Amino acid sequence: SPSDFAWALSNLFSNIIKSFGFIPAEYQTGGEVLNFIKEQFGSTTAQRRQLEFLIELLKRLDELEAKINSDYIKTDEFETYVLKCFDSIKHEQFEAKRLAFRNALINIATGKIKNNFEKEYFMNNLISFTDLHFALLSFFNSPEEHLKNAGINLNSLKAQSGGEERDFQRVFQDVDFELLKLALSELKQKGFITLDLSMWRSASTRTVYESLTTDYLTKLGKNFIEFCLDEE
Repeated sequence: SPSDFAWALSNLFSNIIKSFGFIPAEYQTGGEVLNFIKEQFGSTTAQRRQLEFLIELLKRLDELEAKINSDYIKTDEFETYVLKCFDSIKHEQFEAKRLAFRNALINIATGKIKNNFEKEYFMNNLISFTDLHFALLSFFNSPEEHLKNAGINLNSLKAQSGGEERDFQRVFQDVDFELLKLALSELKQKGFITLDLSMWRSASTRTVYESLTTDYLTKLGKNFIEFCLDEE
């Protein structure tokens, strides 16, 4: 029932907030928790970020009520996943990754990802990946869009052979190429991408446009990105 779902969400909210450990006992009932939060909470950037994250998550879960089993929202398993993200979010500056945390929880709640081993594996990778790993995967998912956003003219890439590394670096705010290589090899080791950088150095008939927009994501990499995207 709708009231059962609303109860499950508000119970989840209370449990997550209590995990902060600094809410006085007299406030730890329903509406009182909210009063305390409104008065005292969010004094640090990290806390504000966590609270915003939690409210956005609950709002989205509420919108998708028809697709969600309210019994699952009440489980320890789901609460543990929310707590994992909640804890990570306070250190997270990268907005795209914060959104990925929310989307991953939505996909777990709606049963889009059903296999428990897969959920656990993807969630742990999402938490442990740096912003650079995450930005690289986002690039491979939609390279044209990222190249355009970096102010790179796609037509000029179609007329160019060689020099992929320079244009690739521009997409990532000119991050040191050695660091890019390291992050790429880690993603390749994980089995998320197939890119072998030596391909960019060898004499080739491919244009820079073709080299940069090839689909380098593996099936596992694509599944991980699906895990991080909201289905709507």
